[in-house]
Amino acid sequence: MELFEQLIGPQNLRSAWLRVRRNRGAPGTDGLTVGGFEGNWQQHLQQMAATLRHGRYKPAPLRTVDVPKDNGSGLRTLSIPTVQDRIVLQALVQVLTPLWEPTFSPYSFAYREGRGALDAVLLAQQRLQSGQHWIVDLDIEKFFDSVDQVGLMRQLAERIPDPQILDLIADFLRAGLKRDGVLYPTRQGIPQGSPLSPLLANIVLDELDQEYMRQGWSFVRYADDCILLAHGEAEARALLDFTREFLADRLHLHLNATKTRIVQPAEVGFLGFTYRLSRYGHVSRRVGPSALAQFQKRVNALAQCRRAEPFAQVVARVVEYARGWLQYFSFTQDETLSAARHFACDQLRGAAWALWCSPEERCRQLRRLGIAEDQASAAAFALRLPDQWPELDILRRAMPDAFFENFGLRVPPPPRPQAAESNRPLSQSVPGSACPSRASKPYPREENSCDSEAVCAPPPRPTLAASAAHPDSKPFPPLGRAVSEESLRRIILHRIALRLHLSPRLHSSDQPPVPATQPATTPPDVFPPGYPV
Repeated sequence: MELFEQLIGPQNLRSAWLRVRRNRGAPGTDGLTVGGFEGNWQQHLQQMAATLRHGRYKPAPLRTVDVPKDNGSGLRTLSIPTVQDRIVLQALVQVLTPLWEPTFSPYSFAYREGRGALDAVLLAQQRLQSGQHWIVDLDIEKFFDSVDQVGLMRQLAERIPDPQILDLIADFLRAGLKRDGVLYPTRQGIPQGSPLSPLLANIVLDELDQEYMRQGWSFVRYADDCILLAHGEAEARALLDFTREFLADRLHLHLNATKTRIVQPAEVGFLGFTYRLSRYGHVSRRVGPSALAQFQKRVNALAQCRRAEPFAQVVARVVEYARGWLQYFSFTQDETLSAARHFACDQLRGAAWALWCSPEERCRQLRRLGIAEDQASAAAFALRLPDQWPELDILRRAMPDAFFENFGLRVPPPPRPQAAESNRPLSQSVPGSACPSRASKPYPREENSCDSEAVCAPPPRPTLAASAAHPDSKPFPPLGRAVSEESLRRIILHRIALRLHLSPRLHSSDQPPVPATQPATTPPDVFPPGYPV
């Protein structure tokens, strides 16, 4: 009962309402918007608390909306709860998250505080840098629609002692879907679009994570997007076979046979990124080809303007999407962002040329942008097909890429992963992310780890000048007594000679050189007693 009292507490419900109001969102089946609920939100929260306390709360059916998938392979069905249901679901998340968060796998990064997609991308890069160059790219077939609700409720009952909360979660899972006025029952799966679904997805897949950790295998997971890393192809196939059997037997889930594959770093598409392995063994992040193709397709569609539409409106539409895409992929380590920004600028130039529909208007606009009159007239009155873009060069001079920086279309600086923003080494924020410059076991915790930019950069070697500038530093073992600069110089030369397997020829200004055939004598002021030579 204590957990249920936390759920219906005024502070918890108010915090959940503020979160729902910040996220906005579309209305549910009752048609009530966030703005309509906000008019009398205090009374609504009191009524919700009273209804929950007496066990009379009944979730409304979910409104379904079909949206295209990111990769363009089909449609994804989103289930939208009502505003009131979203508040209760968010209140459940705030109460249940502390029960599972401490025991979640450190290699799971989705829907968790202080973790993000870039942390998963960076950890995968570190695993590849350590020598695990074979990747098992897993794709669970229709994960959200295929979750076993009976097994999920069994997992929840192991940690939730309050039957009222369990009954409430079961009511939400079986509230049903309403499509075109027809109510369909939901006996399987968890709805995409519910505030509680991310936590439930992590709870379901945490059993797989814990099994991977017991076996000592290397993996990185973001929601249902998971990769396993191995040192060889045979090991990768063994991991794939084990995962396929475990999902089918324990979680009643199945892998997509066409999308699940064993690939090399350059072939993987993990959260939009791929990886390049250089001839020297260095792994760098790259924008995936599918992500770049999707960006170009989306920008091309947004740049299509309607007749008499203001050019500033077209620019704002393209810039809004391009800035988000560039901000996310600014974590890359190649030159793709400049090319993507240049592509978006070309599309905007084409939109401007289409909006200047008459030759006279095109000539006037080009002259206004600083083009000479004869060149502007020749480009404006040229009769060419619109898809050939013969005026692209003159448009680039009239509106260079720097012109669109005034609208906010610029390449942002690379972001830091969320785990690195706490000013702690990534190995402490993400246990097991050992420094990739050294081969190590899959899951040790190491104190010295690499940051987000210098993934395998070795520590700088101290120089003699830097050592002399800092009296506290000790580049050499402590000597028995003080020595002169000349003696220190001969010590360094002697060590270099030993490393190069040469005969040492140490001499001072007042001592003749020692012949190479005779054993070298050690001056007393060069190597004091007890100094290791």
